[in-house]
Amino acid sequence: MASKDVSVAPKERVNITYKSAVSGEPEKELPLKFLVLGDFTGRRDDRSLADRDVMGINKNNFDQVMAGLAPSVTVTVPDKLSNDPQALRSVTVRASSMKDFSPAAIAESDDALRRVLEVRKALVFLKGPLGNAPAFRKRLEAILNDSELVNQLMNELKLDHELNSEQDPS
Repeated sequence: MASKDVSVAPKERVNITYKSAVSGEPEKELPLKFLVLGDFTGRRDDRSLADRDVMGINKNNFDQVMAGLAPSVTVTVPDKLSNDPQALRSVTVRASSMKDFSPAAIAESDDALRRVLEVRKALVFLKGPLGNAPAFRKRLEAILNDSELVNQLMNELKLDHELNSEQDPS
């Protein structure tokens, strides 16, 4: 009967074996280790390579090492939130774990996108049981069809000022 504790390496894994010149010695599998050099923080480091520390990274300490490095990147992207099709916005993404690279985490890191997500969550909530009430749905449609009522709703929710301040940075 086969044991459940035996693990079989997948085909994709690189297996390096050492065959001894001494007869009778068994073939030995060597561990695969990499040394990766790179600028992962995005910040200038004037120290020579010899003076820099080697960091051991594995699946257990990866997030801890990333938090210590605190990598960040600032990119300029088209501003899809403004009415100007030529508008650009600068976005800074900071990472302290692999989870910070998910689309939701990136959107949460930007104030304007976070507010859009909050509105989206509220709209999803309205599609739930509350949105199925016929009287509520009719009243909501009436409000959305009347621009004066939409402005009043935006003022009450304090969204009008925030949206205007994002589009007009003066």
